[in-house]
Amino acid sequence: MEAGVRQGCPLAPLLYLFAAQALLCWLQHCQVGVALDPLDSSLTTAVQFADDTEVVLRGPDAVGDFLQHMETFAKASGQRLNLDKVELLPIGVQTGTEGQQVIHGVSVARTAVALNVPFTNSDTVPGLDWSKRFQEAENRLQKLARLPLSIFGRATGAAAYALHTVTWHMEHSGLPPGDQLDNLGRLVAKFIDRHQGPQDRERRATGVPGRLLAGHPRAGGFGALPLIEHIRARFACWGARLVCSAVMPRDSLHPWQRALLLYLRRLHPAFGPLSLLTASRRGPWLGVDGLPEDIRRVVTSMAILPPVTDIGSEPLVPGSWCWGVPLWGNPFLPVGLPGQPGVLGLEHHYPVLVHCHALRSLGMCVAALAQLRCFEDTWDSALLNGVSGVAEGRVMARCWSALVRRFLDPASPDACALCSLPRCRDLLTSLASLLGAVPVAWVEAAETFLVDALPPQPPPASEVDAWQVLVPRLGWQLPHVGAVPLRHLSVRMATVLQLGGVFEERAGLHAAFIREALGLPATQQLPEGVLDGLRDSFQRLWSIRWENGFKEAFWRLSIDGVPLLGSSHMSRARPECCGCGSVVLGVSPRLHFFWACPVARAVVEQLEVTLGVAVPRAALWLALPPSGVQQCVWDVVVLAALSAMEEGRRLLRARVRESGSAGVVPGLADVVALSAVSWFWGQLRGFACLGVPRRGWAGVGPSHPFLRIVGGRFSVGR
Repeated sequence: MEAGVRQGCPLAPLLYLFAAQALLCWLQHCQVGVALDPLDSSLTTAVQFADDTEVVLRGPDAVGDFLQHMETFAKASGQRLNLDKVELLPIGVQTGTEGQQVIHGVSVARTAVALNVPFTNSDTVPGLDWSKRFQEAENRLQKLARLPLSIFGRATGAAAYALHTVTWHMEHSGLPPGDQLDNLGRLVAKFIDRHQGPQDRERRATGVPGRLLAGHPRAGGFGALPLIEHIRARFACWGARLVCSAVMPRDSLHPWQRALLLYLRRLHPAFGPLSLLTASRRGPWLGVDGLPEDIRRVVTSMAILPPVTDIGSEPLVPGSWCWGVPLWGNPFLPVGLPGQPGVLGLEHHYPVLVHCHALRSLGMCVAALAQLRCFEDTWDSALLNGVSGVAEGRVMARCWSALVRRFLDPASPDACALCSLPRCRDLLTSLASLLGAVPVAWVEAAETFLVDALPPQPPPASEVDAWQVLVPRLGWQLPHVGAVPLRHLSVRMATVLQLGGVFEERAGLHAAFIREALGLPATQQLPEGVLDGLRDSFQRLWSIRWENGFKEAFWRLSIDGVPLLGSSHMSRARPECCGCGSVVLGVSPRLHFFWACPVARAVVEQLEVTLGVAVPRAALWLALPPSGVQQCVWDVVVLAALSAMEEGRRLLRARVRESGSAGVVPGLADVVALSAVSWFWGQLRGFACLGVPRRGWAGVGPSHPFLRIVGGRFSVGR
């Protein structure tokens, strides 16, 4: 549960005490909560953390009995409470205990810390020391910067070691204020892409922009943690758990779910767990303003993700469940409103009717409209027959009031005004419009249970019955992933759902890479299946059990992410002069350094000499094996060749800088080319030393080029 401060909510600290459970330890630290239990019939007596225990008591009078019980426990086990560390934290609205400092010898605290997150029962927000937390993360990044990690290793290390405590506090205390988070994101991107810590001041060119570092390497990403999207995904998972509580048995709900559901229902009677799926991040929720910040994070968390859709494999068949279909907060219903955004529920389009407490389900709306129309017909008939006396009018007004209380029960001033007798036609128009936003088949299914315009007793279905039908069908459809059910939403998938723009941008860069590899114009459409083939290459190459540093060049090359001046990410920079004497003008830098440069050509010539045929650029860049070469072998060759070209490029630049020459050093390119060739064959020998992989190498025989299997062992074909 969100751990932080709740303003104006008597259940707030209780929710935090339900946050986590771990081992019970009486010797460390014990905070005793004093409060009446607000949950209907279930009582939570204690919650257990890693090194402390929070015990929930009914009131200050129960403290003495608790201490006596613990004394009995101490005599039986030899484990005693450390009373110097025991504190009492009031929970909820207090009467008569505000000024007490000590109760039965135990001090009363106003602020407590559980799992390193502070919370309080007062309206004052206990803020975290974000500067300290971020400084700790930066120190960890600086330590990691000293290690010889690949870009993938740096991404994993930043998420698992440098940011893990920061993300914990953000999940339970909210995002930090100001631009601190953006600055931390820039430092993480600098570390992952340029291998520099926050304290490093050396200027290096950017290769991969920070936004493109996210995503799994199997999809062409680099495994970086998109910080803001990841934290919001954690919020969304809390919201998804609360939504799915609609179809869970009550006795299986976690205490935080029961407490929060109770609070939201008391806050707004039209609330249902599905209301989180149509809540907007801006504006009131179901017409309610001023939600506490941590509660608001949960209520609006699903608005961060794309709208849920019906992912059911079979059509939704109307039935008795249509009677209990909730009107408010139902993601299935906004489709009936032409010209209105489908991500918002009917409560955003009928804000007055939301405050009619009895108008919760489709069945009640159908019954209310039928009854009010009958009243309208009776009233019109009475007026036509000349019955317009004062006594008759009072009778009709009382009948109207009785119908309104039973079928609508308006609460707000606007709702009461709409439900008044003088505005009966406006009310009927609003109800008819509301039903028009519901699928016709659902309305007809609900109307079949009306007998003489009266709702059946008991109703054919409740809201819970409708939820049992609707909630399992909710989720998202993702390309190349398939259906993602709401009830199985994970932090990883919630993060992926927010990265649609990143995936589109990366797909565009991949398409440009394929065109350059095939020598196609920038405006020509790609051959069918080529982009999917590159996606398959990422999956194959990532699954190779080999040093990930050898894979980095291919991943960078595919999105023009090699740190080269004049690349697509640094198009405004002046192109650099290669150490071979060529000025990279008129072509992309990667086309020169990974194909046309003498260092790269020396590696390509090794491929052509070994194969005896010319190797096209597409075969190398897109991992398309030439005739007679197994795909598994060619994948290793491609990684080794591109990695050798990248090492040669770096070595050539470093040697030119060491020489202090502003021009070209004669013969240097030839020497570096020999080093690149040696690096290429050395990588193949290193892979051969790892042994024959268990799968996929059965077709590699003793005469295969580059790598061959002789007597169950690898040998290099040179």
